[in-house]
Amino acid sequence: MRFAGRVAIVTGGGGEIGRATACRLAAEGATVAICDIDLKSATGVCEEIKQAGGAAIAIETNVASRPEVEALAATVRSEFGHIDILCNIAGIAPPAPFLETSDQRWDETIEVNLKGVFLCSQVVARIMVADRRPGVIVNMASTNGLVGEVDLVAYNASKFGVVGITMTAAIELARHRIRVNAVAPGMIRTRLSQA
Repeated sequence: MRFAGRVAIVTGGGGEIGRATACRLAAEGATVAICDIDLKSATGVCEEIKQAGGAAIAIETNVASRPEVEALAATVRSEFGHIDILCNIAGIAPPAPFLETSDQRWDETIEVNLKGVFLCSQVVARIMVADRRPGVIVNMASTNGLVGEVDLVAYNASKFGVVGITMTAAIELARHRIRVNAVAPGMIRTRLSQA
């Protein structure tokens, strides 16, 4: 029960990696706010955690929208009194060759994968600092944030950016006792990668 008494937010909590993260945090004692743009999937994970004896809530959130992210953080803080952990997992990876990548596909990917990590980290870190609580932020990067991959220019750029955000936030937030790290996995079998 390493996380007993801790409150965690997991973005992309309705997806496979988000679900596994949320369930593990809950199994070790955390109260988990599962946020996802797909409320149905987030609610499913929430019910799974509750049936296993854990504590969770589901909140529909578009991580690329500052007002929605601020509403998410305010709801979690109001409901549980504080926020200790943020796991930025929400992400998309629509493939397209470099020469055929549209502005729309580029913008959507950067909005969710990069801007979403920035917004959620900044909003939650501001609350942690205001509350004078130590905290942890874990960002989902990728091996694609270290080495590029064909047909994924927008995804690659977003994940390289996540690594940069992580390094910068880690340096600046350390004095507030907020630890910031990134996870950079390779291929994981999910709906996103199935094809």
